[in-house]
Amino acid sequence: MKEGEKVKVKVKMTGNSTLSTPLVVTLSQPAVAEPAAESTDYSGVPATVTIPAGAWFQEFEITATGDRILEESENFDIEATANIGVTVSTHKTTLTILDTTGLNPDNRVITLSVPAGKETETVGLKASLPDGVTTEKAILVTLDHMLGAAGNTADANDVVTMPPA
Repeated sequence: MKEGEKVKVKVKMTGNSTLSTPLVVTLSQPAVAEPAAESTDYSGVPATVTIPAGAWFQEFEITATGDRILEESENFDIEATANIGVTVSTHKTTLTILDTTGLNPDNRVITLSVPAGKETETVGLKASLPDGVTTEKAILVTLDHMLGAAGNTADANDVVTMPPA
C-alpha cells in the first residue's frame, strides 16, 4: 500500500463455508524487523473483528498516513487469533507501506545556498530539501571545487575550509 492510500483487509475463514454463530477474531500487531512502521504511519486496525453468523469473512479498512518524509518502505504485521471450539487458530500477515514522497523527483532536489560574504570572511553553506520535505536518514552531499570551470573565478587558495574533492 502507498502512503495516503486506504486498503481493505479481509479476515476470513478457511474455505467458504459460513458460520452458524458469530466468531470474534482478536487482532494484534507483533513487532517486526526493520524497517518497521510506527503506529503513526497507519490507522484503522481494530482490536477485534467479528465475523457474523451466516458469513465467512469480515473486512476493515487501513489508511497509510501520507507524510513528506524521504524514507524506506516500512512493514507492519497483523496477527489474527480466533478460538473455534477447542482449537486456537492464528494467522499473521505483513503489510508494506511504500514511500510516495521519494517517488516525486521534485522532493529530492537539494538546494545549496551561500550568503554573500567578503574576502577573508567565513560563510556557511546551507543544503536544503524543498519546503516541508524531511528525511529519516542523513543525506550525504558531495561538493566539487570545480576549479577552472567556466564562470568559476576562485582558485584553491580562496576556498581554504572546504574538504578536498
